[in-house]
Amino acid sequence: MSWTFTSDGGFAAGAWSPDEDSWSVTTVGVLRDGTLTSSKNVWAQPNEDSLSWKSVNRTKGDTALPDMQEVVL
Repeated sequence: MSWTFTSDGGFAAGAWSPDEDSWSVTTVGVLRDGTLTSSKNVWAQPNEDSLSWKSVNRTKGDTALPDMQEVVL
């Protein structure tokens, strides 16, 4: 489990689970105005020198949001 708190009063909880070669975090949250949010965040290590993150299946209230482009560090 993980928790995120924003400075404006929003918060979210994430349930972590291992996948074949990554970790997924299924997250549900509430914005400051009470709007519900959700997403699936995927963390992977494509090689020993990098780490990647992407956020998919995102929602804000009843609205589906586009997936975020993968970020590689």
